[in-house]
Amino acid sequence: MLGVIGLATLLLSFGFYSILALPLSATAWGLGRSARRSSHGGESWRSSAQAGEVLGIVGTALSFIFLAGCAAVIVL
Repeated sequence: MLGVIGLATLLLSFGFYSILALPLSATAWGLGRSARRSSHGGESWRSSAQAGEVLGIVGTALSFIFLAGCAAVIVL
């Protein structure tokens, strides 16, 4: 859920709230990874955990890209 919220925050704000989306996405990445490693609920639980991990990775990468773009604009 955090991965979806992080990506939605990032994309709907056109990157202006990337400072908020970064911790949400990083947390989703970490929680998805730990849930996938300790999945005792079967295949559906494992696929949900993997989806959370992937969304966290994508959100973290996009947040870093947007933050680097903002930093480049400020420096220039």
